[in-house]
Amino acid sequence: MKNYALILAATAAMMAAAALMPAKAQAYFRVCNGYKEPINTSVAYYNKDYDYFISEGWWKLDVGQCKTSIAGDLKDRYIYVYAMNEAQSFVWAGDYKMCVDPDDPFTLYNAQNKCPFVYKNFREVDTGDYRDYTWT
Repeated sequence: MKNYALILAATAAMMAAAALMPAKAQAYFRVCNGYKEPINTSVAYYNKDYDYFISEGWWKLDVGQCKTSIAGDLKDRYIYVYAMNEAQSFVWAGDYKMCVDPDDPFTLYNAQNKCPFVYKNFREVDTGDYRDYTWT
């Protein structure tokens, strides 16, 4: 009986210690819609392991809504964003050409060089040294 009580006390102490340990921070790149109407967004990022860019989209964001586009620690300082309102009359673009599927959700590899769909000009976002970043 003594051993059982000792095991129970040790287990309770370990569980209490685990509960007090800080949880690992959630890292991400998140896009928020600060525009006056819904927007569709896509992102591109450099994959160092394969030495090419990956583009992903589309995420529809209502006014004021945010969406995590890249989950996990940001592995590169620069992320590329392309966004537009539904009428495509207002576009957030830049100077970095990446491939997108204009009609359907997509994940495209080697997005700067191979494109079975269309190229769009993405905007570069400098996330600095942050592990997570929100772009509005």
